[in-house]
Amino acid sequence: MVQGLIDLDHTIFMVRDLPDARDTWRRLGFTTTSYRPNPFYGGGETGGRGGNHLVVLTEQSAGTTNMIELAWADPDYAHPAALEASNKDPGLARLMLASDNVADLRDSWAKLGLAMSPNISHEGTYVDSETGQVDPVKYCGFIVEDNSWDYNLGAAQVMDFTQFTRPDLQNHQNGARYWKNVTLRVSSDDIAQSADFMSKLCGSKVQMLSDNAAEVTAHNISVRLVTAKGFQELFPASTNSDAMLPAEVNTGMDIVVASLPKAQDVLTENGVSVLNEGEAIHIAPRDATGIAIKFIEDAAI
Repeated sequence: MVQGLIDLDHTIFMVRDLPDARDTWRRLGFTTTSYRPNPFYGGGETGGRGGNHLVVLTEQSAGTTNMIELAWADPDYAHPAALEASNKDPGLARLMLASDNVADLRDSWAKLGLAMSPNISHEGTYVDSETGQVDPVKYCGFIVEDNSWDYNLGAAQVMDFTQFTRPDLQNHQNGARYWKNVTLRVSSDDIAQSADFMSKLCGSKVQMLSDNAAEVTAHNISVRLVTAKGFQELFPASTNSDAMLPAEVNTGMDIVVASLPKAQDVLTENGVSVLNEGEAIHIAPRDATGIAIKFIEDAAI
């Protein structure tokens, strides 16, 4: 394990319309936070309207959030790194890793030749506009700059987990518990290089799942690097032409639910079309803000 690194922490998906994105994920049976102004995205004290909605899941490694972040960056006020991420095609805008010591992690990654932004810190409170609940917010992190890879990366150390352990936010209609891995499409020529890069970043070995797929597990959560063929094998609902967004689908997630039949009932009730393979339920990217989602059960639950 790399010094200062805990595990993969959360995925950031930049969206074109926050209210629409929230409605989409609620239709999938997820609970989301209310609109949260965020200075990094050009909201709050910046005077802009940038912010996010969070899908709060259950940590699998102490010191992590295991959340999904839906964000929109105000072009007139947002941090340059937020604007850069917002220009990505639908899919993963940034993969964030969790740290228990930002200084140590910076040192570890600097030895790999990575350039990193100055620390981005925030301490304050978040007032839920819908419930009135006040939660403390405190974190410190940084963005990896110019990593010569297709996907943006960053790391953060959360110092207060109050907002990430609220039972009301972790209770999802579809029975979602946590996301187990994120799958990223890379070219067949880049799969070995991408896997080696993530292996060094996480201090973990590469597991070749097939000629078209490699996996790196940071601690309990994994990232999969797959070719276009490998992506279609893992997420068959993404292959239908009417399931595609303007850009090719490049991101998939395996999300563990308590019960697949329960999740199926919720999706059906909410009018979401699915592909049910028995051991997995697939949701087309067109119904999930450009992300190919697979619901699975965990035998340990």
